[in-house]
Formats: sequence, C-alpha cells, structure tokens
Amino acid sequence: MPGVSGRVVLITGASRGIGAAAAKLFLDGGAKVMAVSRSEDDLAATGFLPHYFAADLSTMDGCRAAVDATERILGPIDILVCNHGVGSAAEVPLHETDVEQFKHSMATNLDGPFYLTRLVLPGMVKRRYGRCVYTSSTAAIDAEHAAVGYNTSKVSKI
Repeated sequence: MPGVSGRVVLITGASRGIGAAAAKLFLDGGAKVMAVSRSEDDLAATGFLPHYFAADLSTMDGCRAAVDATERILGPIDILVCNHGVGSAAEVPLHETDVEQFKHSMATNLDGPFYLTRLVLPGMVKRRYGRCVYTSSTAAIDAEHAAVGYNTSKVSKI
C-alpha cells in the first residue's frame, strides 16, 4: 500500500474481518496502526497487532479515549478507518424491535463514526493532511429482513 509509510492510522473494528485485514495491509505498508475494538482479548488474539485499544465506540467518551490513546502512543492521526459496527444477528422485525437495541445500533454504527471524525478532523485540517475511510454494508443497498437498526445505520444514500 503506497503512501502510508510512517502515517498514523486509527482502525476501528480491527479484531477480525475487514478491519483486521486493513490493519495488516497498513502495517505491511509501514504505517503505525492503532487497532480498536470492543474486546481487548479479541484484539490480542489476532497475534499481529503491535498497538491496540479496547473502547465502546457508541459513546463520545469511548471515541475520545481511543483517539487519545492513539495520539499518546503513536502521534497525531493521519488516517481514520471507521470499520466498526454492531451487526444484525439479534434483530427482529420492526414492530418487535426493542427501542434500546435500535438506539444502540444507531449509536455504534452512526454516532461513533461522527464522534471519531469530529475528534480527528481539526488536527488533520491543521496539518493539511488527513484521510477518513468508512466501510458500510450491502444492507445499505439491499436491506436485510428483520434488521431495522442495522439497515438504517448503514444507509449511505437514499
């Protein structure tokens, strides 16, 4: 991956899947990576992440803690990769959806990326360099049955 050597990258949802693969690509390209996920054990289990931090990215406090840890350990963030999310496995049809579960999906999948971007963007603007990448889901285009919170939080355009 050209152009990332020496860059500080914060990747969320990095304990498995796309996030872990992205972290590996950035590391192989010479970037300094902070991998973030809900579970420190899952992050450690990858076996290749030199820097990781567990945080609840559904809250501003959790997002702030992840950004602060990254900047304290690696320096100012150059690249933000928002890949985290709460899936739809436990969701049910709309009329049966628990309001708190819906709110948690929205807070994690929609509010979290907003909070993270809001925290890192001023430094990127000041340094005149920054990249923000957001992964979504096929559910943004082809909604899953019984996944109102997940589908709603992944819609990229109407």
